[in-house]
Amino acid sequence: MKTKRISYIFAARCRSSGVIGVILALSFMTFAQISSACNKYDFEDVPPTADFPYIPHYRLLCDGFVFGSFHVKPEGGLIFRPHPDRYDENGWGTSWFMAPFLSGAGTSSGVLIGITASPTGIYVIWSGRVANVGGNDYGTWMISGTLSYDSLAQKVTASGNLSISLNGTLRAANRDLNLERLSSNYLRNVPLQGCGGCFGDTGDMKEAKVTYSTQDTRNFTWIPSSLPSHYPNDISTTLGIEVVGNMNNVDVLRLDPPWLSQIAVARKPSTFLAFSSADVLLSAGFYWDENREQDPAADNIGINHLVFKEKSDSTQMTFNFTMTSISAFTAVGVFRNGQWFLDANGNGAWDGCGTEFCFTGFGAAGDLPASGNWDGGTKSYIGIFRSGTGQWFTDRNGNRQWDGCVADGCYNFGAPGDRPVAGDWNGSGFAKIGVFRAGTWYLDANGNGAWDGCGIDRCYVGSFGQQGDLPVAGQW
Repeated sequence: MKTKRISYIFAARCRSSGVIGVILALSFMTFAQISSACNKYDFEDVPPTADFPYIPHYRLLCDGFVFGSFHVKPEGGLIFRPHPDRYDENGWGTSWFMAPFLSGAGTSSGVLIGITASPTGIYVIWSGRVANVGGNDYGTWMISGTLSYDSLAQKVTASGNLSISLNGTLRAANRDLNLERLSSNYLRNVPLQGCGGCFGDTGDMKEAKVTYSTQDTRNFTWIPSSLPSHYPNDISTTLGIEVVGNMNNVDVLRLDPPWLSQIAVARKPSTFLAFSSADVLLSAGFYWDENREQDPAADNIGINHLVFKEKSDSTQMTFNFTMTSISAFTAVGVFRNGQWFLDANGNGAWDGCGTEFCFTGFGAAGDLPASGNWDGGTKSYIGIFRSGTGQWFTDRNGNRQWDGCVADGCYNFGAPGDRPVAGDWNGSGFAKIGVFRAGTWYLDANGNGAWDGCGIDRCYVGSFGQQGDLPVAGQW
């Protein structure tokens, strides 16, 4: 199963006495005027409380900002939770239960061997026992790695090694091996905040994307409501899983049973975890507990990197891992006479250039703005369409300044008087340019920045919109 996200068009008719600024939506990691480098990494050992009775509990700090935490639950479970969003105190990501376990057993705890802060990050070593059914053990594990934080990109990264020593083969145990569990929350048909009594789907995640390699045709997207339980047979020595974050706006006060307090709307980040091995074949497993589809407190999502018992007779396994957790959300901005003003903290209010992102040097008065993930990443970068000439200029490297046509993008696509539009017209993951002209759409479907005719690119002639409309594209 492979799912593509494709942008669709929309033509808007508006009446205005004048244009002060052109408004656009940007899916970006917030651009605060701060350095991406961390001046000081540190950690703190947090004493247990009645609401959070976890021992040990370590918070990871970058210049005083808590970008993640380790804690051990009393009933078992070593958990890492990333917190990349500088502007949302509730923007904690998917929980990574780090201890390996055999199928049918619960994830176990771990023992901290060491934690050290350095100028480049925080280095940790944890170890523990591989849990088996009946409360027994079936070996030991050790994980070590370095965690760091990028303030500008609002991104937590980690990399390191996982080693597992089993007491026997998986065939002998008649169990599969789970390297970890990624736990999240997916809610269906629940009351939502901010929409006047409506119901819908929300939670901490939208979907999960599986990547075996960049061009692998087996790559797919898992949507819990479409396939609650999914254990594909595809195997690979490298396997990446991205749990795509969500804006969680569940209205808990309108749920039954009643909850004591309202949960604030929270921007939940996307978290990517990949394991690789020289000789151990990995698969992915997905499960959504539909019986708890309306429980905002439940970890009703379980996602695992798996080693099937039929695929490995090894008792000694070593894996490399990488993890990234990114705060990616849509915020507004305006382009005014060659100046950009972007809502860096995403609160929908103008807080001044010291807090928000203000800059010039990309575009001039009379240009029209556009934005898109020109590089195929999770961030949107700016661009402008020079309506007097039909030229496009896109900030391909994302540094918000014009670096010339080699580093950035220059295209002749359109004619004087056209209106710009950008979207992923073919579901490839990259934003592409287009124009709207007097009721006709011309979209660069193959993404080469040139008009190749309606047989190769895409044309909608008079079928959607009319003279005077303004275009917009989105994943409706």
